[in-house]
Amino acid sequence: MSDFSEKCRQYIEDTGTNIYQLSKISGLDRTSLQRMVTGKRLPGPEFISQFCLYLRINPQQRQELIELYELERIGKPTYYNRKYIQNILENLATPDFSALSYSPVISAKHQIQLSFAIEEKLQHFLEHSLLRSENAPVLLTNFPPDCISFFRIILHLSEKLGRKFDLKHLFCLCQNPEKSENVNSNLELLQCTLAFALTRYPYQPFFYYSKEAHIDTSALLYPYYLVTESSVLLLTADLKSSILLDKADVVEQYLREAEKQFQSAAPFLFMRREPEEILNFYGEITMAKQTSSRVLESQPCVFSMLYDPDMWASSPENTDFIDPKMLKDSFKNRFPAPYTFHNYFTLSGLERFCQTGRFAGPYACIPVEFSPLVRQKMLEYFLETSLETGEYTMLKPSPLLTDRAYYEAFSDYSIFLCFLDSQNKFLGFYISESYIGQAFFDYFSSLENSSIAYSREETRQIIQKQIQILKEMPD
Repeated sequence: MSDFSEKCRQYIEDTGTNIYQLSKISGLDRTSLQRMVTGKRLPGPEFISQFCLYLRINPQQRQELIELYELERIGKPTYYNRKYIQNILENLATPDFSALSYSPVISAKHQIQLSFAIEEKLQHFLEHSLLRSENAPVLLTNFPPDCISFFRIILHLSEKLGRKFDLKHLFCLCQNPEKSENVNSNLELLQCTLAFALTRYPYQPFFYYSKEAHIDTSALLYPYYLVTESSVLLLTADLKSSILLDKADVVEQYLREAEKQFQSAAPFLFMRREPEEILNFYGEITMAKQTSSRVLESQPCVFSMLYDPDMWASSPENTDFIDPKMLKDSFKNRFPAPYTFHNYFTLSGLERFCQTGRFAGPYACIPVEFSPLVRQKMLEYFLETSLETGEYTMLKPSPLLTDRAYYEAFSDYSIFLCFLDSQNKFLGFYISESYIGQAFFDYFSSLENSSIAYSREETRQIIQKQIQILKEMPD
C-alpha cells in the first residue's frame, strides 16, 4: 500500500464509517473506493475531491491527503521540483532587485553556516584584494553557492568600498538529482546564483557534473579556494580553518590551475543587461532550434493583441530604452515554422492593462499608452482570433509573478528569464542546463490544469466583462 491509500484507509476508520456506507452517502463507486484504499488503482482528481467532501476531516487533513495523492500521481521528484520552482518564482516576484534584497530561500538543512572567525578572515582577504588593485580584480572561487554569508560579504564590501570583483564561480551540479538525497539540489543552486546575479554584480557562474549533489570533501586538504592576482585563501572542507598564500610564484601556479578548471567547465548563466542585447540574444535562442515553448508573463502575449501592424505608430520612434519599431520588426519573423507556444498570463496583468493601457513585463519600457477604444479592439481581437486558435491560459491571483518579469521554458529544456526593475533597467538570463530546464518546462506545462488556472470559458467571460468596462470609459 502507498502512503496515500494508507491515509485514506485511516481517515475512513477515524470517521467511524466504512467503504460501503461512504459509497452509499457519496455516490462514489464502491469498487473504485476499494481499489483506492488497497492501493490497486489511483482515481482522478474529481473522485478525490468528492471523497474528501464526504469525509469528516479538517482542512489541514484534506491538504495532507491531496499532497499524498499528488505525490503518488506524478511521483516524488516531479512533485518536489514543482513545489520548489513555485518557491523560486514567488521569491522572484519582488518589486525590485538590489544588493540589499539578496536573500535566497533554501532549506535550512542544506544551508552552510560560517563561523564568525572565518567570516572575519574572508572579509579581510577580500577587502585587502579590492584595495590593492586599481581595476576590478578577478576573483576565482569554488566556494559553495549555498553559503549565503559569502555572497553577503561580497555585497557588503561593494557597498562599503564602491568597488567590485570580476567574480568567477565554479561549482558542481548533480547528474541525476532524482537519485540523490536532495532532489532539489540543482534548483537550490539556481536559486542562490540567480538571486546573486539579480543584484547586478559582475558574476560569471560555471559548473561541472558530479554523481552526488555535494562532493564529499571531508578527506581533502583545503578543498575550497579564493584566488586573486595577488593572493590565495584556502579553506578546509568544514570551512572552519584557512591558510593565506601570497608568494608570487605560488599564487601564479594557483591562478594557472584555477583557470584550467574554469576553461573545462560550462557556463551556468548567460547574462545580458542592455535591451537590444537581450532582444538580439533572445532572437538567436528562438531561431536556433526551438519547436515549442511555455511562456509566463503578466498580460496576454503582446503580439496576440496587435490587430493592426501599424499600432506602434502612436509610440515614439526612439526612447531611452528601446525602439518600438525595432521590437516589432525583430519579433515579426522570430520563430521558425512549425513553432508552438503556450502563453500563461494573469488576471491582475489583464486588469492592469485594461486600466492603464500600458504593457507590463519587459514591454513596460515602451512609453505607449493605448486609448480605451484601442484597448477594447485589442481585447476583441485577442478573444476572436488568438484565444480561439492558440494556447492561452489565464491564471488566478497568486504571488507567482511580478508584472515586471517574463519567463519562458523551451522544448530543448533551456529557459529564458527577463526582468525590468523599477529603474527601468533590464536583466536577461539564459540557462541551458537540461535537468533544470526540464523541471521548468514541466512546471509551466502543469499550470494549465492546476487549481490556479481559469477554464477557457471563464477566461472568455472575464475578457468580455473587461471589454464592456472599456466601452463605458471615455476615449
